[in-house]
Amino acid sequence: MRRGLWMIFRWPLLIGLLATLGLLSALLGDGLYDVVSWLALGMPLIIVGAVRVWRQKRLRHQAPEAQRVPL
Repeated sequence: MRRGLWMIFRWPLLIGLLATLGLLSALLGDGLYDVVSWLALGMPLIIVGAVRVWRQKRLRHQAPEAQRVPL
């Protein structure tokens, strides 16, 4: 299956942009900027955790492979 560059790099690009937004908002101001910073820097962790849980559930629902007998 051939994938384009957009299909490969869209999620890492989004996570990088969120981190950049969070770091810049932390440097630029206080108050609302701090809230934006916490949300933007926390989202990559939430995304990674959600993908990990999703993959574990997906692997759990697949049929188990035949057990191999060592020779």
